[in-house]
Amino acid sequence: MVAFGGESAAFLQGVALPGVELSVAASVEDAAARWADIEPLLRGIHEYHLPLTGVPLLDDWAERQRAHLVARTDGIFLLAIEDGRAVGFVNGWVSRNPSMFAETYARLDNIFVVDTHRGGGVGMQLVAAFEQRCAAIGIDEVRLGVVSGNALGERFWDAAGFVPV
Repeated sequence: MVAFGGESAAFLQGVALPGVELSVAASVEDAAARWADIEPLLRGIHEYHLPLTGVPLLDDWAERQRAHLVARTDGIFLLAIEDGRAVGFVNGWVSRNPSMFAETYARLDNIFVVDTHRGGGVGMQLVAAFEQRCAAIGIDEVRLGVVSGNALGERFWDAAGFVPV
C-alpha cells in the first residue's frame, strides 16, 4: 500500500498538459463514447502486468470492464490524448467511510502510458491532474497499490513523491 497526503460528477476530466491534450468529457456516459480509446490502454496495462501476475483476462473482459466503468458514479478517469490518439490514462475513485473508520480518500486504481510516451512526463502529469481533481472535490489523500515485482512502477511512484505505508 502506498499513500500520498496531499462522487465525481465527471468521469473523464480534462486538464491541460504541455504537448498533450487531455480529452474533456462531462459525464459517465462519455466513458462509453470514448471506449475505442480506453480499451487498448486497458489491454496495454494488462499486457504490461501479465508477466508479473500471470493472471489472464477473461474472454469477456472488455464488456465487463466497460460496464464497470460506466456504472461507477464515484469514478475519476483522465485520458491523455495526443494528436487525436490516446497515449495514457489514470483512473480511480473516491472512497467515503468504506468500513468501520471515518475516512475519505481517493484510490488511484490504474495508470498507464503507452511505451512510446514513457519518460516524457505524461504519467507524472496524469498523476498531478488526478491529485488536482481530488483536491477540487475536497480529497487530500490518495492511496494506491503497486503490483509486486513492478520495479518500473515502484521507481515511478517514488519519483512522484508517494511513500510506502
